[in-house]
Amino acid sequence: MARTTAMKIGRMNRAPFFTTDSGAALRAAEMGCQALFKGTSVDGVYTADPKKDKGAQRYDTLSYQEVLARDLRVMDSSAVSLMRDSNIPIVVFSIRARSPSSACAEPSLDTGTTRRSSKVCIRGCGT
Repeated sequence: MARTTAMKIGRMNRAPFFTTDSGAALRAAEMGCQALFKGTSVDGVYTADPKKDKGAQRYDTLSYQEVLARDLRVMDSSAVSLMRDSNIPIVVFSIRARSPSSACAEPSLDTGTTRRSSKVCIRGCGT
C-alpha cells in the first residue's frame, strides 16, 4: 500500500506579489502533491458568497476551466491555473465542519467526486 503524507503549506508564503493560494499551489506543484486541500469558511464552492447571497448555489464538482471561466473566487486564478497545468486536484472543504475528520477525508481522486456534505473537488475534465 502506498504511503500518504500530508503537509500544511498555507500561510507560509513570504514572496511579494504572491497570494497564500499561489504560494501553496507552487509548493504543491514543486513537491508533486496528489491534491491541494483548500480550507474555507463555507462547505465548498458556490455561484456567489452564500453568506451574502441566500440564492447562491453550491457546485458538487468543477473543472479548472469552469472555475476560471465563471470567475469563481475560491482561489486566485494563478493558483487555479498552476494546479490545472500540474494536474493536481483542488479539494475545497469547510474549516468549520463539525467533524473535521470527515471534512478532511481523502477525496475520491479516481472520479473527481466528493461527498456533498463536506467538500468539493476541482479537477480537469476527463481525469
